[in-house]
Amino acid sequence: MASDRELKLRIRSVKGIGQLTKAMKMVASAQLRKVESRSRAAKPYTEKLKAVVGELATQVGEEGENPLMVPHKRSEKSRVAIIIIGSDGGLCGSYNTNAFKYIENDLQKSKINPVRIITLGKKASRYFEKRGFSIDYVINNWHPDYKLGKELCERCCQWFLNNEVDEVFIYYTEALTMVKCEPRRLRLLPLATERLQSAEPGPAAAELPHGVDYIFEPNAQEALNVIVPNYLRIVMQQVLLESKTSELGSRLTAMSNATENADELARQLTLQYYRIRQNNLTTEIIEIASGADALA
Repeated sequence: MASDRELKLRIRSVKGIGQLTKAMKMVASAQLRKVESRSRAAKPYTEKLKAVVGELATQVGEEGENPLMVPHKRSEKSRVAIIIIGSDGGLCGSYNTNAFKYIENDLQKSKINPVRIITLGKKASRYFEKRGFSIDYVINNWHPDYKLGKELCERCCQWFLNNEVDEVFIYYTEALTMVKCEPRRLRLLPLATERLQSAEPGPAAAELPHGVDYIFEPNAQEALNVIVPNYLRIVMQQVLLESKTSELGSRLTAMSNATENADELARQLTLQYYRIRQNNLTTEIIEIASGADALA
């Protein structure tokens, strides 16, 4: 059994850990509110732009088809590039574990052998490097800003247009609620018209009238050449925001649980400390009384 001095040191250590996790919880909560508000504010624009691209692609047909929407015709197996989004730090629960297991299972199930890999976050690069994957670009300490989304999108579009890859997939984690998230796979390229039209429109997209007679200036081809890359950049930006929201939500939950566990453990250790102290005092009193009786 631990002595009262050892218990006192353990109580102090547990309380220190509890204060640390509480501070990390507060930081994650503040960051989560900012990122989640940005993600929520960007969704209406993304939905409306998606509806516009789908409507334009339907009306112009092959006449104005953008190269980023045309699948490569290849007799052999498609060459695939993937973007893996993870976190830079730990202490975020099962966020990275669930995402990486989902990616490995999906690659095996879909029989995908990626020829190009981009990883975001130290955890992602370390995990897949240890498992023998050759990573082309590693981006650490990333933030969900438009500049990063534009850079990733332009790099993938360049690979696709240069026939280096036939498809580009993004593995990310979607934030369903503030505390619940699910790993997802999204095909970025080629941009399929069917995917633009098959998804249920959101509130913003529902306001867009269908069957509009668009006038293109100077022509439909150049209009789509501007709109499609912009839409892909916005999709990449939305994915980054969703991933960061999921990461911060997982960290907030993990730190909340850690703080509660630390408080409960400190309470139990304090109770145990008082019991040992009481037993020691009782023993000392008995010894003093017995000594007094012997002297008498």
